[in-house]
Amino acid sequence: MVNRNPIILIHGLWNTSSIFSLITSKLDEMGIEYFAPTLNHAFGMTSIVELTNLMDQLIIENYGLEQEIDILGFSMGGDNW
Repeated sequence: MVNRNPIILIHGLWNTSSIFSLITSKLDEMGIEYFAPTLNHAFGMTSIVELTNLMDQLIIENYGLEQEIDILGFSMGGDNW
């Protein structure tokens, strides 16, 4: 199998990481590493800047600064990028 970058899955505003269950089950079958945290957005009351800073911190804690990653997100996780 070809080495692949870990995939970071970022859920939408009204979702949790469980929205990715079909994708993560397939990634598990394929042996592809992923990270899918649930971000506490307080039903839209947490600023996107705060959530972005949290996501940055989580990625650095898990993968450091040198590891290349791929990101898959939607809504809160993918608009206006």
